[in-house]
Amino acid sequence: MRMVITLKAENSIDLPIDHNHIIQSWIYSSISKELATFLHDEGFVVNGRTFKLFCFSRLMGNFSLFPARQRILYSGMVQLVITSPLNYFIEELANGMLLSPSVRLGSNDLIVERVDVYDEEITQDEIIVKTLSPITVYSTLLRMDGRKYTAYFAPRDPEYNEMITNNLIKKCQAILNSSREFQVGDVLVTPIGMGKMNIVRYKNIIIKGYSGRLKLSGPKNLLQTAIECGLGSKNSQGFGCIEIARRH
Repeated sequence: MRMVITLKAENSIDLPIDHNHIIQSWIYSSISKELATFLHDEGFVVNGRTFKLFCFSRLMGNFSLFPARQRILYSGMVQLVITSPLNYFIEELANGMLLSPSVRLGSNDLIVERVDVYDEEITQDEIIVKTLSPITVYSTLLRMDGRKYTAYFAPRDPEYNEMITNNLIKKCQAILNSSREFQVGDVLVTPIGMGKMNIVRYKNIIIKGYSGRLKLSGPKNLLQTAIECGLGSKNSQGFGCIEIARRH
């Protein structure tokens, strides 16, 4: 399911430039304590990997950046997209918004102007998508001296397609609660254009991601997983949210 929340402020919305953790915290606080605790502390485990099975976009709206102060100032209205295959998660969020139409985001008091919830069913085995938040794909490696370091991959790197596909397969298995077998080559991720590298700081951790357009080809259930769970890693921290690119 896909949820689009429209938030309105009387004046501007003043946030740190890197505010993914603020949005994530607000999402957890907007659902029941039991569900929030389960998703945050446990999640869905597949082959030792844990998945929260939701993701969210950047805040979308007109803004001005103030790098010297590390602040971003949005005009009076913004939108946020939240996606998940867990219908009960989206329903809890929507009910919470309707019952408590005022929210606190950082130091800002906002009004929930509108909540739209809908299903987006994938009916084709090839789709064009665009990122609503950067996709991050990485691996933790060892240096010669034994120290760990994080290697981030770009859309045109040879490892990118395999790592995205492996991640998607595990998410799909978590949704289906089965060990259904897929092959790494089942999904083909083709970047359209060069894409843009984004550097995001999440709780003092530097994360690299890429935004742009991609062509996804493969089984419909894996493409559905991509639309609902996001692509790449750290989806519940605000990375990898995508939507079908509609031509106007």
